[in-house]
This record gives sequence, C-alpha cells and structure tokens, in this order.
Amino acid sequence: MTEKEVDELISSLRELTSTHDRYVIRRASCAVEFEYLLDDGTLINSDNGIARHNDAKEQLKNYLLYRGYTFIGVGVFHKAL
Repeated sequence: MTEKEVDELISSLRELTSTHDRYVIRRASCAVEFEYLLDDGTLINSDNGIARHNDAKEQLKNYLLYRGYTFIGVGVFHKAL
C-alpha cells in the first residue's frame, strides 16, 4: 500500500474504545498466535493486533508501511491459541 492509501484507510477506522479492541494485522511469515472476533462477526486467526493506545493509529501506519503487515480488520481479542 502507498502512504496515501494507508492514511485513507486509517482515517476511515473507528477509534479503539475498549481494552479488548484491536486493529488486527497479519504478516505471512509469522506464526498465528491469537484469535480475534472482527466487527463484522468473522472469527480470524492472526499473529498481531494493535491495542488501544494514544498512538494506535500511528503504530498501525508503521506496521503497514514499514514492517510488511497486512490490515485484516477491527475487532476484539478473543483468545490466545
């Protein structure tokens, strides 16, 4: 994704309001460790999710642009696998 596409994606996301809320991301080369329930009801396995912090959207931007992660969706932490 380009920086402009990442900025547009991030600006469209809801804020994380609960301690269980996550921006769910995944990197293909990492082991799946967690299960998340996305806002649309989909249960997904992933290796990473960004929790509620003052800079959560900035962290998400860095993961997408510089660390090779793919955005999956917004949801809540369900369980560790």
